[in-house]
Amino acid sequence: ASCSARVDLVGLLRETSWQCTERGPDEFSANLDADSAPPARIRANEHGLLFSVELVRANAAAEVSHQALAEFLLSASSIVRLVRAHTADVDGQRSFGLQVCLPSTPAAQEIDHALAALSIAYRTCAREANVLLDETVARCYLAAHDVPTTHNHEQLKEN
Repeated sequence: ASCSARVDLVGLLRETSWQCTERGPDEFSANLDADSAPPARIRANEHGLLFSVELVRANAAAEVSHQALAEFLLSASSIVRLVRAHTADVDGQRSFGLQVCLPSTPAAQEIDHALAALSIAYRTCAREANVLLDETVARCYLAAHDVPTTHNHEQLKEN
């Protein structure tokens, strides 16, 4: 983003009801209205503004947990307005979180809604996302939702 776009972002964030802190060029953070939530990241890029919050990080080898978390967060994305699930590799681990995308020049009210939606989604999803890090729980979750896993197939063969 250009310098003028950055100035516009600073101005937009000042118009919102959220306390935002500058973290670097075209990057800010905002404390969400959710207990124990990490600050939401706000970043400007060539496509617009991206608001995100991390829920959990899973071990790279925890495939069953990865699958359960993906299934759970995709379901949650369909319920909470504006919010979608996202995942990324961070420091050798898989990060699972939530994000909201807005155009480059949103109204302050849209930014308020984006951060409120992330707060609600975090409060709704954080506890269960953490529980799904347990592979036994993750297998049960997937079985309850009729999602096949390679582990479920192996268990069926053993019985």
